[in-house]
Amino acid sequence: MSPVRPTLPALSRKGFLRLGACASGAAVAGTAAGPALAAGPAPLAPATPSGPAAPSAPSAVDARASTADLLRGTSRFPGNDGRAHTVTWDEHSFLVDDERLLLYSGEIHPWRVPAPAQWRDLLQILKAAGFTAVSFYFFWGLHQSAPDGEFDFSGIKDVDLLLTMAAEEGLYVIARPGPYVNAEISMGGLPAYMTNRAAGLRSTDPQNLADSCAWLSAINEIITAHQVTDGGGSVLMYQVENELISEDAERSAFLRALSDHVRSTGITVPLFHNDYGMGGRFADTEKHGTDFYAYDHYPLGFNAGGDRARIGESEEGYRQISPDTPQFITESQGGAFTPWGAAFDSHQAYEFTDPAFTRQWGVRNLAGGVTAFNYYMAFGGTNLGYTGSPSSGFTSYDYGAAITEDRELTEKLAVQKELGYLQQAVGQIASMTPVAPQPVPELDGGAIQAYQRLSTDDLTAATEGGAPRLLAFRLADSNDETDTRFATALVLGDPDDAGEDGPTADDRDPAITYEGDWTEVEDGTASGGTLMRTETAGATASWTFTGTAVDVITATGTDHGRARVLVDGTEHGTFTSHVDTEQNKPAQQISYQVQDLTEGEHTLVLEALGEPADGGEGTVVTLDALDLPGTSGDEDVEIPDGVVGWPRVPQQEDAFLHLHGRDALTLVADMVVGEHGLLYSTAAPFGPTLPRRGGHLQHLIGHAGDPAEIVLHYADEPQVDAPDGVETVWDGETGQLRLNLTPAAEPIQVEITGSPVTSEGTGAPSLLALRLLSRDAAATTWFLGGRPADRMTATPGTADAHVVVEGAGLARTVAFSRADADLVIGSTEAAAVRIDAPDGIRRVRINGSSRSAKDGIVTWTLPEPSVPAVPDLAFQVADEAPEAADDFDDADWRVADSTEGSTEYQGPGRGGVVLDSNHYGFYEGSIWYRARFTAAAGREITLRGNGGTGQPAQGKAPAFLQVWADGTYVGAAPADGTDQNLALPDGVAVPGEDAVLSVLVHNLGQNLDWSDDGLSKQNRGLFDAVLPADGEITWRIQGAEGEDGLRTLYNVGGLHGERHGWHLPAHDDSAWEPTDTLTAESAGIRWYRASFTLDVADGVDTGWRLAVRSPRFEDGRSDACQAVLYVNGWNVGLYIGDIGPQSEFTIPSGLLEHQGMNTLAVWVAAKEAGAGPETIELVPVFARTGSIGIAPPLV
Repeated sequence: MSPVRPTLPALSRKGFLRLGACASGAAVAGTAAGPALAAGPAPLAPATPSGPAAPSAPSAVDARASTADLLRGTSRFPGNDGRAHTVTWDEHSFLVDDERLLLYSGEIHPWRVPAPAQWRDLLQILKAAGFTAVSFYFFWGLHQSAPDGEFDFSGIKDVDLLLTMAAEEGLYVIARPGPYVNAEISMGGLPAYMTNRAAGLRSTDPQNLADSCAWLSAINEIITAHQVTDGGGSVLMYQVENELISEDAERSAFLRALSDHVRSTGITVPLFHNDYGMGGRFADTEKHGTDFYAYDHYPLGFNAGGDRARIGESEEGYRQISPDTPQFITESQGGAFTPWGAAFDSHQAYEFTDPAFTRQWGVRNLAGGVTAFNYYMAFGGTNLGYTGSPSSGFTSYDYGAAITEDRELTEKLAVQKELGYLQQAVGQIASMTPVAPQPVPELDGGAIQAYQRLSTDDLTAATEGGAPRLLAFRLADSNDETDTRFATALVLGDPDDAGEDGPTADDRDPAITYEGDWTEVEDGTASGGTLMRTETAGATASWTFTGTAVDVITATGTDHGRARVLVDGTEHGTFTSHVDTEQNKPAQQISYQVQDLTEGEHTLVLEALGEPADGGEGTVVTLDALDLPGTSGDEDVEIPDGVVGWPRVPQQEDAFLHLHGRDALTLVADMVVGEHGLLYSTAAPFGPTLPRRGGHLQHLIGHAGDPAEIVLHYADEPQVDAPDGVETVWDGETGQLRLNLTPAAEPIQVEITGSPVTSEGTGAPSLLALRLLSRDAAATTWFLGGRPADRMTATPGTADAHVVVEGAGLARTVAFSRADADLVIGSTEAAAVRIDAPDGIRRVRINGSSRSAKDGIVTWTLPEPSVPAVPDLAFQVADEAPEAADDFDDADWRVADSTEGSTEYQGPGRGGVVLDSNHYGFYEGSIWYRARFTAAAGREITLRGNGGTGQPAQGKAPAFLQVWADGTYVGAAPADGTDQNLALPDGVAVPGEDAVLSVLVHNLGQNLDWSDDGLSKQNRGLFDAVLPADGEITWRIQGAEGEDGLRTLYNVGGLHGERHGWHLPAHDDSAWEPTDTLTAESAGIRWYRASFTLDVADGVDTGWRLAVRSPRFEDGRSDACQAVLYVNGWNVGLYIGDIGPQSEFTIPSGLLEHQGMNTLAVWVAAKEAGAGPETIELVPVFARTGSIGIAPPLV
């Protein structure tokens, strides 16, 4: 076990700056103070407006006070008991106070849930679904908007409140403050002002490193007060930086400087860095100042419009990299992002990473030794305003996650809950080690990938000398949809039995013959640490083997091309291991499978075709390993003398185990459940074993209609109380009781009273109740834990007592007091619920309604939620864009006259003047330019602007610019970083006369810096302009004015209406004209406003959307406009009608006045006449009983 470092004194932010901690870190890369790198001219701050006042920044909101009356959980754990705890680890798992922890986490981004009330809501859902932790990225740029500026932790940025809530709700926290976090947000979380830094932003450059350390000092003042190691809260571990792309000297020095600084601020929990794939980068923790290695894994890739990649294995590769630490997937695929212009939306991202994948992936992780993993994302949320990066996202960041952007609960969450409850039931998973899988003697269907693991710590078992074990099964091809039935052998032999040691033939195996131009390449993720690589057409690798199937295992890459596979001289098929992006790609995968060969010897040939994959350019082919997945079917299994085992499970004649295509199955064996010896169960345990009615209760889960078989061990025949349809078989010779039953719509409960036999001997007669649920029934079954009342028995292995709620769409919390249990549970419809409460509970209150409990059981019908009326939206309109007029007074605007950019990305262009909006301090949203010049004879202008490019292949650049000459509309053109030529209309820019060109560029946020190559410094606004001018051109620029301290600088741009508060609820629109459409009569900018009143009943949680209705969008995305939607002043939607894909926008619940007046403001930039929505509608998404309460909106 590896202890964390001793406690270090925390430094205040001022103390850090005074001591210059990061300067010493910078010295790693250069001189004592670090080399001074050229930064270019300093960026210019926006001019102070002297015209009509910009909306003033509201005072800081007391988010803590606004959420004080909300429902809270009562769960107890080391993160909220006020005592200091140790955090350690070994090769199996993390431990808290030497107790093993299965770290089961979900990612939530607080700024994507812009209301603290919903933070608590989501944390309660995670806890109820069996999660033990939550992971938070933190967005530096949201907290600081200017160099050397103050750090703002108020309102939606209240990190202290967030961490307090997580502890109160019983969840450990994985803190991930960057400085860079990626996360598909503007600049990957770096503050916008850093676009003007010439040096590498993620480097030991003295200025940038000092700013990074100042940010870490500021947020660590909060995090240090919440560490589990100090007794302050539930922060369990801390990530330093994010997915650094390569382990070169500079990046290693950077990571070490950050790690040292983090420690100097008082962080005492373990530190780690997340490798972007299992590549072994930064695995030398001593060198980099971290404590353990961790990696991200997105096995399917990100293109939800393409094919799913196959799920592979990682345990052997991980052990080559880090043999002595737990296998921790810091970002485990929970969905996929959707870029601007994609042909699919977040719903397809959900289908891409659907419940079937979620079950396969989760079971594969547990069976593959992953004892710590974090779903990215558990809840995606909303990119408010310009917080999203235009290269990889738009307003919705739903991500296809298990909890939707609207906070609806999906079938994926039900599957994640199955996996969480399995871990609660079988805590021994945390210490398990792999052994050879059990044989599969009967198989009808697809080839099976089998797993088996044995406990190494808790050796209390059903058999003498045994150990608890987990068996798991999935189809070897995770995309195979063949309905498969099979039987497994089960031999409870020596727990020290060694498992399989990697694939059958590594790429360097002498039995593999290479012909042509192959090169050996070192790769820490590969089997044996190497790959063979070729780009040459006709290069072959040949291998002769004996078996009926073989897997071809390769690396992946954006430069990979196509190969074909021949078996015994006949072409079997072709494949590619091409991926669309290097970001979070699979390190290795089964790229091709040969199955159903005849018994005997075969020769496999892998041939490079020298052809690129679809959408690719490279021709690389790699070989990592060849593996014989094992034979299955028609095998006779013998059970050794003196060993407990069965040649066929299920034992029942004509019964089978089932995999329903893309499915996964877990079995447990040799366990003790409530003092009873469980020899095996083909139904998976579901939730902890509960003390009930003088005995114990264990829930189990199975697929409806698939036979389940359970075998227990008793000294003599026990008494069994079971309903009709349950078959009971007693074998007096072996002392084995076999139960055969089939999960159905209604739960089945079997009660057994007898003298159990375990490895501890024979116990006194006791009761064990087994309650079998179907997967569908399990979706509405919840285990809620809370602080036990006096004389109440806690659930073994926890500090809580538990209730079980069946039939509810969501169960939130329980609070125990004497003989009472108070529950808050909910449903979107009327629902019959059953409550099973701990012994001693005589009364149960459900959402305030009281019921008497009989033997701890209460049945009740949840009423249908009161659905609020949906108001119609009546709009008023006002024309905008006075800046387009030729006589507009722009004297107060910033003069754009710099002749050298702050960075190489800012120009100047051919005109010799820097036009980049970042350079002049206008970072977000729409930017106005006005050029004054004497017109020459030419009738064409050339503009190059960039509002956001860098989308993946499945996306499109969305930004555009609009142009007026002498007040006359010229047209619109893409702002995609390329030259755009526009013809001037007759009558404007008359040669020899003064002319004015007005250009409006609709910027969409700053790019990511994942590749750490300057992409985040990409030009914004105009880069260059070639005008028909005779002599000098004077440029002026105007963007957003002031900063809304509540809604942040990412909320608005520089339109006239935004600068004058037209988006805010208090704006006076009494002079605006009524309108029945948002479709433009002519090109330009118009604003629309509508007020609406909601009347949501107390105790009801609701979700709402704004639906932009446009037949042009629905028919081929031809609505040539951009619309920006504000609710109560918050920018909740960016609609681009000729790009898409989004046309419906979630209103984050905490932004609404649920029992009062709300304001919707919309501006529409029409590229042409007839563009723009016909209307916008308020759409109800759900109404659910059992809310946490209503907090006042942040307005």
